[in-house]
Amino acid sequence: MKRRRRGEDGNGGSGSAVSSDLPIHRVARDIVKAVSENESVVLVGETGSGKSTQLPQILADSKKFAVFPGAGICVTQPRRVAAVTIAQRVAFERGTKVGKEVGYAVRFEDETSRETKIKYATEGILLRESLSDSALSRYSIVILDEAHERTLNFDILLGMLKRIQRERRRRPGEGSRIRPLKLVVMSATLEAETFCEYLGCPKLDIPGRKFPVEAFYTFSPEQDYVEAAVCATFQLHDEEPDGDILLFLTGQEEIEAAEAMISEHARNRPSATKPLAVVMLYAAMPPETQLKAFRPAPEGTRKVILATNIAETSLTIDGVRYVIDPGFVKQRRYNPNTCSDSLSVVPISRAQVKQRAGRAGRQGPGKCFHLFPESEFFKLPRASAPEIKRTNLASTVLQMKALGIEDVAAFEFLEPPPKAALVRAFEQLLSLRALSSSGSISRDGRRMCGLPVDPTLAKVILTAHKLGCLDETLKVVSLLSVESVLHFSGKRKEEAHQAHLKFLHDGGDLLTLLRILTTFRNVKDRERAKWAKDNFVNARPLRKAWNIYNQLTNQVKYVADASEAGEENPDSMEDAVMKAMITGYFANAAQRTPDGAYKTLLSNQKVHIHPASVLFKKKPETVIFTELVQTSKLYARNVGVIDAGWLPELLPDLFVVGS
Repeated sequence: MKRRRRGEDGNGGSGSAVSSDLPIHRVARDIVKAVSENESVVLVGETGSGKSTQLPQILADSKKFAVFPGAGICVTQPRRVAAVTIAQRVAFERGTKVGKEVGYAVRFEDETSRETKIKYATEGILLRESLSDSALSRYSIVILDEAHERTLNFDILLGMLKRIQRERRRRPGEGSRIRPLKLVVMSATLEAETFCEYLGCPKLDIPGRKFPVEAFYTFSPEQDYVEAAVCATFQLHDEEPDGDILLFLTGQEEIEAAEAMISEHARNRPSATKPLAVVMLYAAMPPETQLKAFRPAPEGTRKVILATNIAETSLTIDGVRYVIDPGFVKQRRYNPNTCSDSLSVVPISRAQVKQRAGRAGRQGPGKCFHLFPESEFFKLPRASAPEIKRTNLASTVLQMKALGIEDVAAFEFLEPPPKAALVRAFEQLLSLRALSSSGSISRDGRRMCGLPVDPTLAKVILTAHKLGCLDETLKVVSLLSVESVLHFSGKRKEEAHQAHLKFLHDGGDLLTLLRILTTFRNVKDRERAKWAKDNFVNARPLRKAWNIYNQLTNQVKYVADASEAGEENPDSMEDAVMKAMITGYFANAAQRTPDGAYKTLLSNQKVHIHPASVLFKKKPETVIFTELVQTSKLYARNVGVIDAGWLPELLPDLFVVGS
């Protein structure tokens, strides 16, 4: 590696358990004054400055704001893990239990009560709340955190809140209980002028304690960046003074592979070598497991945190002095021309490079090892494209219609979405019968909005109700809402494969998952952990899927019409489930080509069945799938076998018999 000639600065938050030491408290009075005098304020502070945990408390404790249950503070986060862990931290600081004065709400989980004054929530949850309370009257202050991430929900929420502020400005009068809404937008980057211009508001900066971060680059690109990262970990461990290592990877699979490689290499090293404690951190992990990343390593041990981009800004880990950055992230992109979503590993932006490097300089001088040449840094985009520029907008358009926004194109977006993506969203919603031919939200569209899933899955659920296969379909939908169920152990991969054979269903991945969940539920509760271990199955996502299934079962009662319920037929149940899936995922129907690949019937896109699919070697004639993953090829995941004749039967407007 070569040393970078110019320095980088990190942010030096104290990381102390004493919250009064955090940089935000130096400007607490200025913040209170700005929020009291302005309807909106943009607050800029590096990760670790204390803005996420301290600002809501500063405002809640100030006499200038009437914050109480029923007129509280809502703080949004782009990720559920951040909403949960920050709420837990703030509850601890205030000496209360989560769900009392401080709570959180994420999809399928609500830990709030009538006593809650400070509520942390994902952006999507607050958007859903606006469907039932268009003025968000239960909040006096809304704080949008991590604004620099520019998620789709953030952009829509920002526009909605600007609209709500106007409405609430008009409402106060004699006897009115509703107050003007205060809005604080918090960003970890200095490029916050866009938000200020959009809201017409001032910006405040939280001063940070910065320490230099020395940057190193490779001479040439790494062919296998995971292996290179593992090598860099041990090189750093052998040559550098004390300090924990933060290694960025793109997802769970890479993290688990790196963990196995590090553990294997560590076992073969001399016993006198200083030990390494490896911990993993990614969004799908259970909260109690995630907490291991924040705990200090045992005395005389160096901690290595293998993390996704969740550790860039959302969460702060004390003790990190070294960062290893391969320079990649996993990103979902929507192609409006082929109507398909794909998950791809792509290079990060220059802003992300700086954010990652900054993690090494929070508590003292640090070092960042970039696993790419310095020349590549200058070729990277300045910032990542906002999600609104690269995401399927169907769910967003439907929500906006449900909120009474008839002319979506005229909505005051922070940045307008691509016209092609809006057109495709309308076309998809028309095909799902969520919108009428005039573009208004339909009866089914309103029902879809009543379910906490995207329109595609909501359509599947409504169809399943009519086909008499609701219960089994809800289980499949729940399984699609959790992380991987099957566990492929590194050294025992063949053993895991043999254990999974008993669950395989000729109908494909979806029915295989259904069979696993059904078998798991038939095992006695006290024996499930052992059963899961013996069968190389992840018990946690199965439990989580069952909880989601129970919640969806209750929610369907409020949106489905009992008079439309179909009669259950056990003999054709599995066919009915796959028919229901078709009505949501019709754009993902594909037919086998002579070379063993597949082409989608509506967009003529070439795809391949993922090697992890139970259908990888079987190659049935016609299939549907739920998602695409771009690696060396474009792979279809969660693949199911269908009868080609079902397509014109269920969707005669889109498919013709014999075509």
